[in-house]
Amino acid sequence: MPLESDIRTIFSVVGTQDLPPPGTRRLLLLTAEAGLCAAASALIARQLGLGLGGVGSVLLSSAALQSRLYQLLRENRENVFDHKLGSLRSNVRTAASMCALFFGVLSAYVMTALYLDDSELERGFDFVLRAADLGTDNLRERTFAGAWAAYRHNFAILAAFVMLGFVYRSYGVLFALCWNGCVWGVALTVMVRRLLLTTECSVTRVLTGSLAAVVPHVVLEATAYVLASMAAIFLSKGVFLYSSAHPRLRKVGAAVLRILALAVLVLFLAALTESYWAPFMLGLFFANGAGGGC
Repeated sequence: MPLESDIRTIFSVVGTQDLPPPGTRRLLLLTAEAGLCAAASALIARQLGLGLGGVGSVLLSSAALQSRLYQLLRENRENVFDHKLGSLRSNVRTAASMCALFFGVLSAYVMTALYLDDSELERGFDFVLRAADLGTDNLRERTFAGAWAAYRHNFAILAAFVMLGFVYRSYGVLFALCWNGCVWGVALTVMVRRLLLTTECSVTRVLTGSLAAVVPHVVLEATAYVLASMAAIFLSKGVFLYSSAHPRLRKVGAAVLRILALAVLVLFLAALTESYWAPFMLGLFFANGAGGGC
């Protein structure tokens, strides 16, 4: 029996099934798969009573999704080198699929945070509350950093994605994606829940305003991290597979530089959106503070 079969998880049965053609159906399927894997991992970590169950669930989620990400990266390589589909088209497909995995994980942690009470959240996800520096803030009271400060902070995270992707490849990227999906999902849910408890606004208005404020920069930021992760994995594989004079390495190197440049640009747009769009939308929906403007 090959070693690879021994290190796979039961989730690999799902992760090795053929995917639908690129499009909405594929993205929905990947989102659902990632969400189920992350939800199952959070439940297992909780039931086993693992210390810092949130961290345990991130590790389990990362392991569960390895086969699917490996399949997506293999498909990308085949599309570029065998099917001559073109690197731009192939990379867009792969990035969209990886974003779907991320948003599936984020959705699972949103549901987890909604299910757990405050005391259990503090025990299992204390690292999220500290990483996000939540304090007692609700979403309306949250102070958003200036564009340059937000960009510096997010660039450091992007650099961590590159390092993890280059050294640990698919597992490193999945760990970083699942970690951020956990932090964002739990932190945003906690802040929105606090806002619901302190405002006279309707649930519909709070949810609509919160989504309008945070979704744009979350989508842009996640896209930047996914692009940087792809570039890191491509570079890591390229430098070990090909000699310095091999034409494929030059092609990989050029693609990596283009992807990283795009990631940096998208990250800057995300910082602008976080610094200006989010406060503007929150002020628009909750004009007179957390308890007014409704």
